[in-house]
Amino acid sequence: MIVEAIEKIVNMAKLTVTPKFTNRPGDPDDVVHLISADGSVHFQESKPGYRFVNLQRIEQLTSMAVAHFDKEVADQERLLIAYNLEQIVLYFDHKSPREGAKVDLYTTNEWDFFDRFAGSGDTVSVQDLVKTLRLVLHHTGYNEKFLAQIQSLEIINREANTQEAERGRESLGVQVKHEVADVSTLPELMQRFQVRRFSNSDLPDRLPLTCLLDPDVRSRQWFLKPDDDSVSEIYGQHLDLIGGIIRKHIGDRPVKIFEGRMGFSKSKGVDGNPL
Repeated sequence: MIVEAIEKIVNMAKLTVTPKFTNRPGDPDDVVHLISADGSVHFQESKPGYRFVNLQRIEQLTSMAVAHFDKEVADQERLLIAYNLEQIVLYFDHKSPREGAKVDLYTTNEWDFFDRFAGSGDTVSVQDLVKTLRLVLHHTGYNEKFLAQIQSLEIINREANTQEAERGRESLGVQVKHEVADVSTLPELMQRFQVRRFSNSDLPDRLPLTCLLDPDVRSRQWFLKPDDDSVSEIYGQHLDLIGGIIRKHIGDRPVKIFEGRMGFSKSKGVDGNPL
């Protein structure tokens, strides 16, 4: 009797220090919480982490979706593709979004350059702008005349001498002395560049981006600012392009497709948590 009592006490003690698992109301079935011996609760998963395959092209993702749809007809209402301007995510089962595939969308160097000046805008020196035009923006549609106009700011107005210069739609009050070039040789205020936003191979489209390009003659700098309406239009056009590619590849299959964010942050990697 005494031995049995001791064994019972020992077993009860073991149960007290052994972690327990519990489900909380509203949590998915595959998520549990660990209750430590001191009563504290910690997040725990009863299954391995999120399994998402990293793909490079949209067609790879849609082909995977089509294959899954055609094979798993009974679960077709659970298949979902969500997309935004950062990534495209395929969920095999959106009601328990643990497995699928994703394509991260990466911006080009030329888009990153213009994006630096979005919002309030900023100035860039003649030398830096010329270098960027030649090395980064050489596919954006400018010509050699435009490049010469950018460089002409270096040789305009090296000494103070007040003069009013009328150019296009605006007049520019500046300190000028014409030595070699003239203010009239500068490019128009509003310039349009053909910009590729994404470096992904299946998104090669170039769309027109209108920018304000205004000279600061005294400092020999260019004020650069992408037009807000032009940027917004490009955003919308690219979303339409991505959605169009997905729907074209999916065909008439009733797969759920929506524009928005139900995916994973690129900074969190393949096993990141849902946003």
